[in-house]
Amino acid sequence: MLAGERIVDRTQQSGMPKLSVDGVSMAFGDHTVFKGIDLDVQAGEFLCLIGSSGCGKTTLLNLIAGFMPPTEGEIKVSGRVVHGPGPDRAMVFQDDAVFPWYTVLQNIEYGLKIRKLPKDERRTQARELTELVGLGGREDYYPAQLSGGMRKRVDVARALSVQPEVLLMDEPFAALDAITKARMQEEFLRMWENRETTVVFVTHDIEEALFLGDRLILMGENSIVRETKVPFERPRTEEVRTSPELQGMRREVIEYNRSVTRDGETGT
Repeated sequence: MLAGERIVDRTQQSGMPKLSVDGVSMAFGDHTVFKGIDLDVQAGEFLCLIGSSGCGKTTLLNLIAGFMPPTEGEIKVSGRVVHGPGPDRAMVFQDDAVFPWYTVLQNIEYGLKIRKLPKDERRTQARELTELVGLGGREDYYPAQLSGGMRKRVDVARALSVQPEVLLMDEPFAALDAITKARMQEEFLRMWENRETTVVFVTHDIEEALFLGDRLILMGENSIVRETKVPFERPRTEEVRTSPELQGMRREVIEYNRSVTRDGETGT
């Protein structure tokens, strides 16, 4: 924790969790991806799922999204069992999901159409979201006229437009260059802090997870192997990202993940 900062712990809020994963297992034929996952996420919490490739991070995210049912167990949002996709959850993928034949404004309005808002209200809210993601003045641009970072902002704005209870993000900034990625992380935190939507964020980047998240869940072979609470106050700045405290936590998490991987490979 940096000097003078106060820890805000969203993981200790009282009441029903916004998202509950209860005894969830997933298998494809004879291959078990994970077994007996138990996880609660509180309202407004920013949870990051990390771990080596193939540990099941994206599979768990897809189960929460309702894209497929778990083999065992159940997932609930605000106490409601997830039986499929729904407007209470929205997904932002790694690859661009913008419609190339729509303008920025039309792409963002698409989510508002799903909510069946009147046309004038849709247009007003879409313009507000365009400003929120820093694309004011580019409302009439098509995706081909935008950079990769700008297209990702459109993705985020469209997901936010449906006002989801839980925002699911699958390595959304992984394809961006390092400078654009860092800027998008900071801009997304600004957007999130204005709304405090519950977020479940999958990433391979430990520094990204520590900079963005309230809590990190490290997934290993078939299960969750570690939980780490992030002790940095918000709002977070570049000073936090480059601090010895964050970089020290990054090294610790990486080494722990390596030890888990080595143990799994050797059977110890």
